[in-house]
Amino acid sequence: MKQKNKILHFHPDEIFASKFVWPLIECERLVGFSSNLVVSENSFNNGTICIPFNLNSKNLFFLFTNFVQIYKFLLLEKPNIVISHNSRSSPIVLVCAWLAKVPKRIYFNHGVPYIAYRGLLRYLLILLEFINFLFSNNVITVSEDMLVHLKRFDKKNSIQIINSGSACGLDLSQYEEKNYLNSTFRYEYNIASHDFVVVYLGRPTKRKGFNLTLELWAKSLDYKNIKLVLCGPSDSDVLNILGYLPDNIKALGFTSRVPEILSQSDCLILPSLHEGLSYATLEAMASGCIVVANKIPGIQCLIENNVNGFLIANNELRKYGELLLKISTNLNAYKNLIRSNAINASKKYSREVFLEHYLEFLNEIILENK
Repeated sequence: MKQKNKILHFHPDEIFASKFVWPLIECERLVGFSSNLVVSENSFNNGTICIPFNLNSKNLFFLFTNFVQIYKFLLLEKPNIVISHNSRSSPIVLVCAWLAKVPKRIYFNHGVPYIAYRGLLRYLLILLEFINFLFSNNVITVSEDMLVHLKRFDKKNSIQIINSGSACGLDLSQYEEKNYLNSTFRYEYNIASHDFVVVYLGRPTKRKGFNLTLELWAKSLDYKNIKLVLCGPSDSDVLNILGYLPDNIKALGFTSRVPEILSQSDCLILPSLHEGLSYATLEAMASGCIVVANKIPGIQCLIENNVNGFLIANNELRKYGELLLKISTNLNAYKNLIRSNAINASKKYSREVFLEHYLEFLNEIILENK
């Protein structure tokens, strides 16, 4: 592989790019690509290239200025390949790459947001997908569920799924039980060995099911021996919704200990309204943690109900409460039913295998361009 092949990845958020894009960049660099990341929002202030390009309210006033910045940057850098991640952040990047005559413009769709919305916003998000497809040569998406929704935009037959799907695969070695036999997590957070622990893993937004999760705890699961551990949300996020901090909720904020926490927990709750391919679900499955989730695209392609997890139709609050109480009173039986099936299903998403297929994809599109 010649180092002349230069790849620029564009992702709106540096925190999520560290999880979903840097594994791709590191893999590319190992085989000789000159690869780098451009973000719209620099969270770590560690020197990553930052040019605002995400189509959110904060950037709309400077839309033209940001467009010109991206265009000039691409003219200066002269990449062979631009890979733009996510729906709302891709239109400016892909149009600029087209104007700058970048040979290969790849739209990496991590999920189809319009399916979770109604009204004018839904139609605006649909329009963005048309733009992304129009100005890209190739499209990657993360799951068969997303493929179904994206086919309407695909006039060039350009969509691919890498291996079984996902954004970069899953490093399965991080979720092996043996890594956490001496974990002190429960002790640190005053959680007893007999407590039933449910994890929420994600942003503190209504779209991810955060509000519904807190509502469920306040109405149905306010028991001392049932603990809710929030990975992502903070105490202030809980206060904003409930107005108080329940004793059986532990809000950890952003944490790098997710594999350990899942290994020490019993269930993952995910009442999300929109997923591309749910990494929270994948991580829980790899840890043998029982998944109880909304039956939506991006989750239902991973979970087979009553086989490797549980799906709740229509996100019905009462059914979440009933099922979690059942599991808590007969945990060993439910773990015996679900655990091995979940761990085996997660192996399809091995990062090592994913990256092999990803490099094959890159080599193919480079050969197409010669």
